[in-house]
Parts: sequence; structure tokens; C-alpha cells
Amino acid sequence: MTEQNNKRPKMSWKTQTYMLGAFLGAAIGFLSAYFFAQEAEENTENDECPKVPPSTMLGLALSAISLVRQISEVGKKEKKK
Repeated sequence: MTEQNNKRPKMSWKTQTYMLGAFLGAAIGFLSAYFFAQEAEENTENDECPKVPPSTMLGLALSAISLVRQISEVGKKEKKK
């Protein structure tokens, strides 16, 4: 075999970041849904889906937006004074 056949194209840092973000997002989403289902199952007598008030959903959405903003701030360069 030649040396060219053994070389794999190197993934860029952006691709690695996207893949890691997608994996972590999916894992956190799955765990959130799992824990929600466990708590709902323990706290309900029948097999109905629990009703989540809109105010709770709004609070969760604002928290998620805040988390995304904080993560995006990590990528900014610091300005020298």
C-alpha cells in the first residue's frame, strides 16, 4: 500500500464541534424526556400525559435561550484593554 491510501482526511474543528454539540444535545434531550416521564409516571394514578402549564413551558424556553446565549459567548475573543 502506498502512503496516500493510509491517510484519512482530517476533520475540521467546526465539524468536530457540530458533532459534539449534536451528540450532547441529543443526550441531554433524551435524559430530560426520560426523567420527565419517570416523574410523571410516579405522580399520576392513570396513564395520562400530564398537563404542563404554558407558564412553565415559557420559563423552560427562556432558560434554554439563556443557556444557548451563554454557550455562544464562550466563543468570543476577549478584547484587550
